[in-house]
Amino acid sequence: MTNGTAKMKEQLFEEFELGMRTAWRLIGRIRPEQWSYRPADNMRTLQELVHHIASLPEVDVMIAKEATEDEVRAAEKTYARLDCDAEALTAAMGRGFEGLKQHYGAMSDEEFLHRATTPYYVNHPTLQSRWLLETVTHLFHHRSQLFQYVKALGHDVTMMDLYVL
Repeated sequence: MTNGTAKMKEQLFEEFELGMRTAWRLIGRIRPEQWSYRPADNMRTLQELVHHIASLPEVDVMIAKEATEDEVRAAEKTYARLDCDAEALTAAMGRGFEGLKQHYGAMSDEEFLHRATTPYYVNHPTLQSRWLLETVTHLFHHRSQLFQYVKALGHDVTMMDLYVL
C-alpha cells in the first residue's frame, strides 16, 4: 500500500471517528421523554434517526460489499431493536466502525482505488474509495440532523459540540 493511500484512509477514518464521537455527545443529551420527537410528519423520530446513525458504519459497508436489500434491511432491523440507551447505541456503532476500518484498511491500493461494486438500489458501480468517502459524508449529514433535533428540543448545543472533543 502506498503511503498516500494509507494516509487518505487514515484521515477518513479519523474524520468518521470525529463525527461518531460528536454524535455520541449529542445522543448523550437526549432525555427519555424526547425519543419520540418528530420535527415534521415526513421526518424520522429522534429514535429512528439515532438508530440509523448507529447502523451507518456496518450497513454502509454491507452496501459497498453488494449485500442484498433483504440483508441490509435485516441489519437495520437489528439496530432498530436496540434500546434507547446512549451506551448501547454508541457501543453498537463503535463495533460497526471497527468493522469499517477492518474492511477498508485491509484493502490493497488496487482494490481500494479501482474495485467498483454496485448496490442493490442503483445500476452503476461505485469505487471502494468513493464508498468510504460516501460513508463519512452520510454520517455527517445525519449528525447535522441530530444537532438540529437536539437544538430544537431546547438543549444548549453549539458548533463547539460538533468539532471539539
